[in-house]
Amino acid sequence: MKIEITDIGDHVECDICSKDFTTSDAIGGFLFESKGACPDCSDRFMVNIKKYHEEKYIRAVAKPSETFRYFILRIRDGNNLITVIESNQFF
Repeated sequence: MKIEITDIGDHVECDICSKDFTTSDAIGGFLFESKGACPDCSDRFMVNIKKYHEEKYIRAVAKPSETFRYFILRIRDGNNLITVIESNQFF
């Protein structure tokens, strides 16, 4: 088993469209399960969330006038690590 840990620092990007928000002042967004949906993707993504009655999976929403960047950094609470575990075992 191989484990790779990467500290991404203050880098922020949307988990839906992969757009970089590290220096953006765009307002809004939400956390769906563990995925950060940016202001650009939020409305479109919400249509499907409502269609399939998955609102219960929205874990957090940006505060009014909060940038997506700050929202994601606040949610991380200083934990900027990404861990990838490579295994040859199947579940």
